[in-house]
Amino acid sequence: MTTIVTLHSGARTIGGVCVSVEYGAARAVLDFGSPYVPEAQVFDGRVQPRRRTWVADSIRLGLFPRVDGVYAAEDLAADAAGDGWGGKGWGAGDGGADRPAAGAAGGIGGLVPAERSQLETAVFVSTLYLDHMAAIGAVADRVPVYMGPVARRLELAMETCGLGVRSRRSAYQSFEFDQPVRVGEIEVLPITSYTDGFGSCSFLVTTPDGTAHWTGNLTIDGFESGHTLAEIDLLRRRGLDVLFCDATRFSFDEELSRAAGPDGAVAAGIAAPAGAPTNADLDAELARTIATRPGLAVVNVYQRELASVAKLAASAAAAGRLAVFEPDLAFVARECLGLTPAVYTPDSAGSAGSAGEGAPPAWLARLRAECPAVTRAEIAAEPRRFLLQNSYANILELLSLPSAGGVYIHLDGEPVGRFDPSWANMERVLGVAGFELACFDYNDVVGHAFPGAVQHYVEAVAPRVLVPCHSTRPQLLAAAGAKQLLPEPGRPFDLAGRPASRDGRPR
Repeated sequence: MTTIVTLHSGARTIGGVCVSVEYGAARAVLDFGSPYVPEAQVFDGRVQPRRRTWVADSIRLGLFPRVDGVYAAEDLAADAAGDGWGGKGWGAGDGGADRPAAGAAGGIGGLVPAERSQLETAVFVSTLYLDHMAAIGAVADRVPVYMGPVARRLELAMETCGLGVRSRRSAYQSFEFDQPVRVGEIEVLPITSYTDGFGSCSFLVTTPDGTAHWTGNLTIDGFESGHTLAEIDLLRRRGLDVLFCDATRFSFDEELSRAAGPDGAVAAGIAAPAGAPTNADLDAELARTIATRPGLAVVNVYQRELASVAKLAASAAAAGRLAVFEPDLAFVARECLGLTPAVYTPDSAGSAGSAGEGAPPAWLARLRAECPAVTRAEIAAEPRRFLLQNSYANILELLSLPSAGGVYIHLDGEPVGRFDPSWANMERVLGVAGFELACFDYNDVVGHAFPGAVQHYVEAVAPRVLVPCHSTRPQLLAAAGAKQLLPEPGRPFDLAGRPASRDGRPR
């Protein structure tokens, strides 16, 4: 019996990595997200997902990983009524007589539903960024989905108020960092990468005949780097067969030129390039901006980043400002950080808490009872007193707020960067509203290791097989002594990097 490893997605995209490690009748699936390719985003605010076939549509469009035995039969059904292939059911006990041929018109041809899978499968989430877990809500309930305890609490809070992923699930499971979880004869060890915010980890998978490791978002150059240095020691002691490595920064020429040694190749070393800002540098500049601007401070923050939300609340208090949040993020801050934030309700259509008919949902009613409200008139009367969280969806609210002496702080929120077509639209609205833009891209600084640090990591770990991924140019990451493998998505291989056949194996 041999271990089979598959990179299902994320081979040549930033984000969207999904890896499976299979041994016997057990399988561990590592991450289950969607690549971040804003210029090719189908659901652009105009195209809306369908109600009954959103899972199948997302698989067809390449937004969700194409993996056997993970999705429910009803979600793989071809017709909007959800009654199966050709009007017949394709669930447990029907013998598979109506299973479609690969490429069958209107269906997800060839995918085995969870009800008919012979594999014991579990999904593991390394971090709560969407490119690592956007598809977890589509996983059938019979397949457990594990994540860190803080991440689980955060995702449940976000799903309650409408900020989370669309989900068909009734529950998620949690693991403890650095404590193994078993799936059949497979052991999955979540290794702490950092503990800030919701936490993040890598995964070491051990089977009876070898090891495979997925770095998740690799950080090593300055941000809680001790965890990753300890990880290197552990992997070196254990011996590693296959390494799936985050090569995000190898996608960018500027990053590679800064990391180049005398021979033009990437020079290994964990120190950040000269002149690169540190996490502490950004913290200090953010606090200074919030404290010194004479007008209203508005911030667009990545709503999943608990550490940034806590940082904003603390910086506002230190500057003598009141931190004010939109209702949905205020709910998350209350549930996950124990804050009692002030709440500002935007007038945008569809915004949580905006004027509408009917009773508010229970979460919003509780928020209104427990947290103070701030009005537009109060902000207009004394703008310097407030730090206002404003999501991109509600950016037109700025047209009715005082901009004199004000600043719009972009803190890893959407749109994420200038490569996103929405960035120009954001700048246009800010220009009309009269707010100055100040960018604080923490994720760009600490989210992914610089090329030299990645090179150091790979050379220190010394895997037999190296699979660079989470990058548009994975081929640029290589190391002496390691077989570089650039597999096609969905093509299985063994722990020596040789093509493997799934013929006769459980599906």
